[in-house]
Amino acid sequence: MSAPGALPHDLGVERLLLAALLMGDTDACEESRALGENDFYDIFHQRVFAACRELIGRDQKPDTTLVRGALLLAQRMPPGGEERILELSNTVMIGEPESFIDRLRELTTARMVVETSARIAALGRSGITNLGEFLDEAQSKLLAACESRGDSVVVASMADVINEAFAELELRSRTPGRLLGKSTGLTRLDQQTGGMCGGEVWTVAGRPGMGKSAFAQLIARTVAESGDPALIFSLEMAPVMWAQRLLGAGAPANIQSVRTGECLLGDDWAKLSDEAHRLAGLPIFLPQTLSATPLSLRRVARRLHSKKPLGLIVIDYVQLVRGDRKTDSREQEVSEVMRSTKLLAGELDVPVLVLAQLNRNCESRADKRPMLSDLRESGSIEQDSDVVLMLYRDELYNEGSRHKGVCEVGIAKQRNGPVGVVPVAFTARYTRFGNLEEHQERQFDNEAAE
Repeated sequence: MSAPGALPHDLGVERLLLAALLMGDTDACEESRALGENDFYDIFHQRVFAACRELIGRDQKPDTTLVRGALLLAQRMPPGGEERILELSNTVMIGEPESFIDRLRELTTARMVVETSARIAALGRSGITNLGEFLDEAQSKLLAACESRGDSVVVASMADVINEAFAELELRSRTPGRLLGKSTGLTRLDQQTGGMCGGEVWTVAGRPGMGKSAFAQLIARTVAESGDPALIFSLEMAPVMWAQRLLGAGAPANIQSVRTGECLLGDDWAKLSDEAHRLAGLPIFLPQTLSATPLSLRRVARRLHSKKPLGLIVIDYVQLVRGDRKTDSREQEVSEVMRSTKLLAGELDVPVLVLAQLNRNCESRADKRPMLSDLRESGSIEQDSDVVLMLYRDELYNEGSRHKGVCEVGIAKQRNGPVGVVPVAFTARYTRFGNLEEHQERQFDNEAAE
């Protein structure tokens, strides 16, 4: 931390990031491209970082030997420098490189503001002949220092915004029926919502066993089949289990048989083999993790997005994501997670599909259909979601249900459209969603209208 009277800095954070670079950490090497030498306060740290950055620019991962050689060759190795490089390489790295980089950029801005303030104060002490000019120059200098972070707000005029909106309106009028966003794979749901648009957060909620993961798998597959990569954060089950479910739903084959390998016939094996070949060619990515924080999710998403823009991000499920910092309550933690998710969707201009558990309140009601208030830690989930879908299968509660094989997708919230209920097909033995036949949809609608 900064000593009294010194400019803002944190040598500990500088050492942690340099240690990550000297270890050849992939995330640190990639994300440190956003930094410059002046983002380090210590002069020796500046030199070490410059050597690391030069190596990264040549597609080489830094290590102690390469950095030592680079500093000696450039005649930038100070007395005792080799020992300090060794100390840096032995630093125990605790935390995420992205958090170190964010902190160093904040401190750089703080130093610039302090230095700019000192220059303004000196200018004021030298004598003010015109107060208006002095205030204008002071504001200009401080604004330039604050905007040095590179994340200043871009202000659009109404003329620009309305022209863009009108151009989009004209395009839609010339292409009736065109989806605004990514298809969910469910025709009627697409018609009701216009598809999943970039920057939107969709929450799919339901009690256990309703098919939330299967619903997400259908959408992820649909997006991937259109050629856009889908990133799946499966926090409840291992990636191989996700793959098994995709196999069973796509073949189709009994999901229990796919899991155990039992009771599979020759025809099943042929279908599963064909389906495995199709799935292997789809751009679906599942990080090998069963625990996550918003920071780690964002880091992985950014890295993949930089290679090819993502078409969809899935988080299964949100209550398993832990906050980046300690909070007083679980509700505050979920609020932080949802806010970070919304910011990620906006930053990458990608729709994010968030799965969420419901509490048991709906189980105690005569009508088991879920409501927004049934969301666990519901305030932030509802607030930060552009669309909230509630899954309900009547056959799970009523043995004599007239809607066997039907899942009601309740649009409980839609920021830019109507709410309502969309009936879709669900085949439990395959854990597979699909479109209902037209006569089934009409029957459902007629009964709902009664």
